[in-house]
Amino acid sequence: MALAGNFTFIVLAVSQALGVDATSLISQAVGRKDHSEAQHLFGQSQLLALTVALLFAVSSFSLESAYVGALAPDARTAALAHTYLAWFLPAMALQFGLVSMGAALRGTGRFAPGMWVQSGSVVLNMVLTPILMFGWGVGQPMGVAGAALATLIAIAAGTAGMAWYFLPHNAYL
Repeated sequence: MALAGNFTFIVLAVSQALGVDATSLISQAVGRKDHSEAQHLFGQSQLLALTVALLFAVSSFSLESAYVGALAPDARTAALAHTYLAWFLPAMALQFGLVSMGAALRGTGRFAPGMWVQSGSVVLNMVLTPILMFGWGVGQPMGVAGAALATLIAIAAGTAGMAWYFLPHNAYL
């Protein structure tokens, strides 16, 4: 699990950079009352988030074996790292869209949805991790794969929850 930390920091840095840009540009358009430009910028930020997520997924899965091989101290640790990263890397790729949507909402002045969704996904991850990792209540412990799967489920739920704010026909973006 510790080997995944470097991937987490890369995703955090890149997604925050994209998010700050989206927030700034969308807030300027909203301040000018240029609704069509705000919508255009939202679409562009989502397209950029998707592109970066795909690039991250392709590059991280391509480099994962070499990365684990270089850093794992033994074969057992390497095997566990591969198991964990198989679920964790898709979760990290989803982060780009989640952060971008939250940034867009902040650009319109809506701060609360992002905080609630992110907090909810963290709580869901905290609840699911011991259930899946140790098999509490489900009877089948998954070990490190369960911890990573909990993260993937939590981020996927957060992404769906955040997208919900953009679905109503009267949504600003």
